[in-house]
Amino acid sequence: ESYASLGYTNWSNLPGSLKEVKSISRIINKSDYLTGEKVKEETIKELSSSGELLNYKMLHFATHGIVVPEIPELSAIVLSQSNEHQQEDGYLTMKEISELEIEANFVNLSACETGVGKIYPGEGVVSLTQGFMVAGANSVSVSLWPISDDATSEFMVSFYTKISDGQDYSE
Repeated sequence: ESYASLGYTNWSNLPGSLKEVKSISRIINKSDYLTGEKVKEETIKELSSSGELLNYKMLHFATHGIVVPEIPELSAIVLSQSNEHQQEDGYLTMKEISELEIEANFVNLSACETGVGKIYPGEGVVSLTQGFMVAGANSVSVSLWPISDDATSEFMVSFYTKISDGQDYSE
């Protein structure tokens, strides 16, 4: 209800994201991926609680992102919004992210404005990045602006090709 009251409903499909994820899985050996309705909030939380999420050294989320600087607790990654058999709302919030058990070297948030947040004295920017760092990520890649679905797909394929060729994430 909180998201609906802020106008965050009726998310459009991102066809470039599907292409992006499938292309990356062909570039990075031993990749697992979830797409469409399989990308449920419950699934991510189950992977975490079972300890399986600890096995992943890279996590890539190609989806919509919500940043609410005035109420950082509402900032979230939008997962499957299918109402069928879901106990969760499909919004993986900053708090929920921080409670995940991960040891990823790299988390990539391929979504609009995921690095935007509110600056708090003594805290820095409170954003989705902080949630992943608290959860155990060693590094997080985010966007500070709205991004095109197709252009992002091309960029991410190029990015992961360079990683596959031996370049470090930071390069």
